[in-house]
This record gives sequence, C-alpha cells and structure tokens, in this order.
Amino acid sequence: MTDYVRDSLYVGLRLQKDHSDEVLEHVDTTQRIRSLCCFGNENITVAGVENIAGIEKLNRVVFSQTNADDDWMKPVSQMDEIRYINAISTRISSKGLRELVDMPELESVDLYCTKVSKKDAERFNAMRNERGLGTVFITTT
Repeated sequence: MTDYVRDSLYVGLRLQKDHSDEVLEHVDTTQRIRSLCCFGNENITVAGVENIAGIEKLNRVVFSQTNADDDWMKPVSQMDEIRYINAISTRISSKGLRELVDMPELESVDLYCTKVSKKDAERFNAMRNERGLGTVFITTT
C-alpha cells in the first residue's frame, strides 16, 4: 500500500478510497519519517491528515492535486517541525494560509493554482513579522 524511501512516506494513487486514511491512521508517529507525499491522492480526507499530525520529525508535506482545503491546515499547523508545504492545485484559501501563521520552522509554502493571492501572502508574512517569526517564501497564482 505504501512505498518507503529512506525517511519518506509515499501514499500512492492506487489506494482504494477507504484505505487512504486508514494507511495514515496506522503510521507509527515515532518513526523517523521526515517527508510525506500524497501527490494526486484525492482519497485522503482531513481525518487522514489529523492522523499524521503527531509525527515528531515530519518537516515536509506534499498535498498537491489532492482534496486539501482550509480544514486540512489546522492539523498541519500543529506539526511544529514542518518547513515546507506543497499544496499546488488544491482548494486552500487565505483562511487556510492563516492557520499556518504561527508555525515556528515554516520556510516555504507552494500554493500555485489555489485561491491564495499575492496580497494574501503579503498579509501572512506581515502577521508573522509582527509575531517575531521569519518571512515565508510563498508561491501563488
């Protein structure tokens, strides 16, 4: 069901709808998984994302071309080690982006082909600067 490559977890496209969240539910959160790729898997739900929120060393997530939306960003915001989020071609808006504002290690968010505008990205970084957090590189449009 899954392919492991070193410290990465790839949740493949071939999974049946009922199994995508189930795979994420059984991930041992103490594993040394640093990267999670769900590219193109439209069967994962927010419940699946909530299941991986406890992975201690996870620092990179790829949700491109999934059903990711603003609700997904709340559990993602609880992942303290995340540095990179790829959510190209998803339904994330400025509301979802705001959920990520307090993530201490966040460096880059790829939101090309989403509802997030350049102005939204500027407001997001202004909020981070007010909190003493670093600027995040955000791609939009």
